[in-house]
This record gives sequence, structure tokens and C-alpha cells, in this order.
Amino acid sequence: MAYLILLLLLGAGGITRLMLAQRRRQSELQTVEGFRTSLEAISGPATMEASPTVNRFDQRRARATGERPSSALDPERRAAAKARIEERRAARRNSLG
Repeated sequence: MAYLILLLLLGAGGITRLMLAQRRRQSELQTVEGFRTSLEAISGPATMEASPTVNRFDQRRARATGERPSSALDPERRAAAKARIEERRAARRNSLG
């Protein structure tokens, strides 16, 4: 019975503490300056540039239409890549039996 009372007291204390913290934050956000500082704390740095991202939809469309990507490999690198792919395929065929 003592454990139950202790558990209830600790629970009530924790809930009271959370309610007080929420009230404090709410009153801080009621002022314009408090709201502005909260937004600044949430947002990232203003000077950060957005990195260009490749849209998956654009990649699928390019594959479906047969368009080539804008950053094509030079012929030497392309030949080396094709040779590596062929070596892997041959090794896989040999290992399978």
C-alpha cells in the first residue's frame, strides 16, 4: 500500500512539474519577442544554402524516356566501369558453377 501511495505522489509531482513548465513556455510565447526568439531557436542558420537534390521522380522519368543524365562519364572511365561490371558478372557465373 505504501508503494502505491509513493507512486501516486511521484506521478502527481511529475505532472505538476510538466504543467508548470508548459505554462511558463506558453506565457513566454505570448509576447512577440518570446515568440520570435523561439522561432529563431527552432530554425537553422539563415546563411545555409540549399544543396541541389535529385528528385526520384525525375530519375524515373529519365529512365522511362531514355534520356541521359547531364553528368556523363568520360569515355575512359565509362570503359573502365564496363570492364569492372563484366569482371563481376564473369566471377559470379564462375562461382555459381
